[in-house]
Amino acid sequence: MMVPEVTEFPQALRDLATTPEEFWEWGSRIRPGWDLWRKWKDQELVGLVHRHCELHESRELIPRYITELDVYDDDAMLSGFVGDNIDSNASLGWHVDNYDVYAFNIEGRTVWEYFSLITGEIETVELGEMDKILYMPCGVTHQVKVLTDYRTSLSIVKRGTLSGMKLPFHRSEWLD
Repeated sequence: MMVPEVTEFPQALRDLATTPEEFWEWGSRIRPGWDLWRKWKDQELVGLVHRHCELHESRELIPRYITELDVYDDDAMLSGFVGDNIDSNASLGWHVDNYDVYAFNIEGRTVWEYFSLITGEIETVELGEMDKILYMPCGVTHQVKVLTDYRTSLSIVKRGTLSGMKLPFHRSEWLD
């Protein structure tokens, strides 16, 4: 059974990391570029901004601290989340992904909650700024809560497996 795991973010790679501004400038050079989704309330940004992109299509642009992570490979995708002035109740509600997630924060703090089939209880993992990498395997029910009013975080997502079969990233792939 696959279970979530937490590892320390390697100091040597942390020293290579970009600032949030550099990261988003990098993202703007990826084709087709970051597709930014914003949630507004009373004309103020209160939500998350998110985009998936295929890393292998822009390998020469990828910051070294990402390519040197042990979890990176050419089949991975990058998922970025950013927010400023985030509502204190903001979260990515309970859901299940059909891909493996390796997540870390560049800035801000988040709490990942997941249902443990081992203990039968809700477990939590807090991620600070470039301190840990969380592995959330496909099929584990989880949610992400933002603890700060700002957030820039990354997830390297990779195809999950079920009974030895690679799962698709998108629903349309189920139909092929």
